[in-house]
Amino acid sequence: MNVGQIQQLQKAMKVLRDVYPDMSLNMALTFLEVAKGAGTQTSDIEKMVGCTQSAASRNLRFFDKFQSAGKSGQDLFDMSTSYDLRSKVRTLNAKGEEVLAKIESALSGG
Repeated sequence: MNVGQIQQLQKAMKVLRDVYPDMSLNMALTFLEVAKGAGTQTSDIEKMVGCTQSAASRNLRFFDKFQSAGKSGQDLFDMSTSYDLRSKVRTLNAKGEEVLAKIESALSGG
């Protein structure tokens, strides 16, 4: 990786830090995993990010409309149920797509 590529990656990470200044790497990886667009479940985050089920669930809720009762989230994900009604699937909503577009712009040198 050359200096220019590293700088582009830093710009992309800054976009996520603009969403939440204390964002952890696992939170950023969670966002990017959902951004792939296949519909992401907690178990997907556990495997791809390499975290516990509780951390995966917490990171997903962080990007949902509500983190917990009475606490707003970042509202970047939509949540729906899959064929298994116990399973929640996340995808990017319009606000999440805007953040992804900013990341893509940073990566392309914008």
